[in-house]
Amino acid sequence: MFRLKLTLLYLFTIILVVAVIWLIIDQQRDNYVKEEVFSSLKSASKSFPYRTEHGIAQLRLYSESLLASDLPVYISLLSDFREDVRTMSGKTRQAFPNRNAVPPERLLGFVETEGKPILDRFEKEVDARLQKKLKMKGGYASYLRAVMTSCMAEGDPWSVCYFKLTYVPLSSMIFPDQQKELGEAFPELFVPVDENNTARLLFDKLDASIGQLRQDDPDQAAIRYKDHIVENFDQVAEVVKLLRTSSDASISSHMALAGNRVFVTVATRLTSADGKYLGAIIVGYELDKGRAWQDSAVVLGIRPVLEQCIEAAAQANPSQPTSEKLCEYEMGRQPTGLSYVFRNKHGQIVMAGTSLSESSASKLTGFARPHLGSHPTFSSEDFFASVVTLPTDFHSEAEGLYAILSVDIDLAVAMFATMKFILVLLGIVVFLVGLVLLHVLLRSFTRPFEEIDAGVHEIIGGNFDYSFPFAFQDELPRSMAQSLTIMKAVLLGQPLPEDLEQDGSWAENLRIESDVATVADSPGGDSQSPLEEITSDRIKESATEYYRRVYREYLDARKSTGEDVSGITYIKFVEKIARTEKSLRDRFGCKQILFRVEIKDRQVVLVPIRVVEKT
Repeated sequence: MFRLKLTLLYLFTIILVVAVIWLIIDQQRDNYVKEEVFSSLKSASKSFPYRTEHGIAQLRLYSESLLASDLPVYISLLSDFREDVRTMSGKTRQAFPNRNAVPPERLLGFVETEGKPILDRFEKEVDARLQKKLKMKGGYASYLRAVMTSCMAEGDPWSVCYFKLTYVPLSSMIFPDQQKELGEAFPELFVPVDENNTARLLFDKLDASIGQLRQDDPDQAAIRYKDHIVENFDQVAEVVKLLRTSSDASISSHMALAGNRVFVTVATRLTSADGKYLGAIIVGYELDKGRAWQDSAVVLGIRPVLEQCIEAAAQANPSQPTSEKLCEYEMGRQPTGLSYVFRNKHGQIVMAGTSLSESSASKLTGFARPHLGSHPTFSSEDFFASVVTLPTDFHSEAEGLYAILSVDIDLAVAMFATMKFILVLLGIVVFLVGLVLLHVLLRSFTRPFEEIDAGVHEIIGGNFDYSFPFAFQDELPRSMAQSLTIMKAVLLGQPLPEDLEQDGSWAENLRIESDVATVADSPGGDSQSPLEEITSDRIKESATEYYRRVYREYLDARKSTGEDVSGITYIKFVEKIARTEKSLRDRFGCKQILFRVEIKDRQVVLVPIRVVEKT
């Protein structure tokens, strides 16, 4: 029963300690969420717009570089010769009503003959107005004259001319030079829009298309040209309408293309030398998963392990820098994330790009839907999020583009969950190890008492010759065995075992104060007793403590007088003291006698003191 109670007490102590530490961990977790997680997210929300503004600033710089190139000259030339192209197209239709049956060479010959004044003037303008020309046989102006001739021979000459006369300089000179100069700042989206709001080219993956553009022949590329034409482009990018009348030369905005692809854009107005509106150039970058990861790493930070995984994935597959297959596990452990959310004209919420896992992004979209545009922050059981409207110059009233900076609370405090798991595991280990040690210690502690108890039962059974073992390491069982040995000897009047005595000569020298001895030996000595008396309430020590103290004082006193103490054992001393106490108690009719050690006439004597009850 004692062991069971001690085990339960030990278990309760372990549980109590674990519970207290558990509460401390919970408190630290709450403080960490309030002071670190929430405040960090709010700080990131304030700094995020600068990230977008930096991207928009790079787009503006790129637009300025386009305006400084020869691209506006080509577009201006197209505008200047648009009526001439239409005139030549009318002559061609009249001369060849069934032009599909006419060989291309004959059409080209007709255009060269009938349109010679137009082509001569065009070649002269090209030679005079262009700053940069490709080195080629016959001259660059002559080459562009041939390009103009071929496009005017087409059934849709204006569209083909626009394509060919912009495709050639863009693919051969402007794009390669700018990509080399700008590097990662090179835009992904490039759209020239003419004065009639028609997009004449649409490269939505421009940075990945430069190589193919340089390899394609203009005539081969013209076959796919119709895929680039988007009429009424101002409905896709409403900023084009504003740009025509705005005093600003460039306006930042956003644009959504098919497939829920959303871009941050900068639209720059194109004008001729005399101020005529020629259209706009739209450049931008896509808010896809890769962009979300880049911005999240800059604004919110990224775990080193995940960053290494993304870098390894980018080296393995440069076209998909954030491979979910390679980094899916580590991405799922990233607590912070950035998501670009687009609300289209129909009120639908589109996740344009996110650094979150697919399941987390789906949950976040559902939670964020009612908060977009109205609440800067919101929270749920899983997320704490901050909504930031992208700082563009223009956005439609019906649309909205937002960045949601979020933190998965469970992942953010995962270290505290780990600490709790370790705490519980450590508590179990400590309990089991402590339980084993406790039982070992209890066994070593109780074994002497079991032996003493067995000895008591031996004596009860009549074995009066039994001797208690007292060679124990602990003082309590050793003292108890010694006391029981003395008690047995006193009660039974038996001498102590000879092996307990080293020297018996000192016993005759155990001196009790002479006058007391005389009184003790005389009948009726109680009435004449000169004994010193004390009341029982002044005794503060136990019997064992008393005997050990008197024994130590007696030895010290004998040593101080130069007497030998090597043969004096504790057991024999106590036995002699006990016998004398019993004799004095009987003689003086009291319940207890104590002794005080004194030195008189250079002899050590024991002065008896009678204990009386307090009245």
